Amino acid sequence: MPTVTNRHGQLTLFCLFLVCASWGSCYLFIELSLRSFPPFLLTAARLGFAGAILFPLLRLFGYRERPTLQDLKFAFTTAFFMSVLSAGLMTVGQQYVPSGTVAMIMGSVPLWMVIAGWLFLKENRPTHRQTVGLLLGTGSVVLLGIRQGSVGMGSAFGMMCLALNIAGWVGGSLYAKAHAHDSRLSVLQSTALMLMAGGLELLFVSIVLGEKLDVEAVPMLGWISVLVLIFFGGITAYTCYFWLLEHTSTAVAISYDYVNPVVGMILGYLVTGESIDSIKIVICGAIILALYFVITGNRRL
Repeated sequence: MPTVTNRHGQLTLFCLFLVCASWGSCYLFIELSLRSFPPFLLTAARLGFAGAILFPLLRLFGYRERPTLQDLKFAFTTAFFMSVLSAGLMTVGQQYVPSGTVAMIMGSVPLWMVIAGWLFLKENRPTHRQTVGLLLGTGSVVLLGIRQGSVGMGSAFGMMCLALNIAGWVGGSLYAKAHAHDSRLSVLQSTALMLMAGGLELLFVSIVLGEKLDVEAVPMLGWISVLVLIFFGGITAYTCYFWLLEHTSTAVAISYDYVNPVVGMILGYLVTGESIDSIKIVICGAIILALYFVITGNRRL
């Protein structure tokens, strides 16, 4: 019979696998959806419907705790960072930056998470091994940004959106990790509530910006992409990620980004024909090597 520690380790690996598979392919399906949907409305549908489906399903399985005002505050605050600033701006940025490149840029998130966890959550100070990884990863992302931004102003704007997206994700993750035990709701219920809150906030932004959708012009591939984003990029990935944040260290929780750049680049090449040149391969390899140093150098996994 497996021990509690073994079960915890198995569940951790399973959640990491699901997050990698879901978010690693998410960039591609966002790119396909953006051919028909405006960015904030797409993200509102992706997250809002995910939460609206997950929350009543949880009640059917016995999760009947009612959200309090504190729970709503936590949900809307977390959603502002992780839904509006992060997911929303990432979708905007992906209008100007190819999905494979977005995946590689997002591969720098663990670098910032380790630093922020040390500074704000009093986690272990980065070791010398992690410092090497941080410098290598940051340099690689800066090089990619300069190369991508030099293509034109549109691409530079996309890179700026992706930078703000990273800041939102790191801020929201740290807030969620620090306040995870303030609520009596389960991780699943908190995730569903956050997704619904994010959907409402994103819908408000979409309305303010005057985004429009021609439903009749959306092809079947567009609807399929949205469904994939709802069930995998929304329900599956966010549930597993928040479980990891609450039950493991920050370094482990964000280690899914180990493989996301590779998954995104390969899928972009296979499905949409994005080019893979030697510079992208070198930068991708450098980011993965940096993440290896950061994660294996952590003293408490």
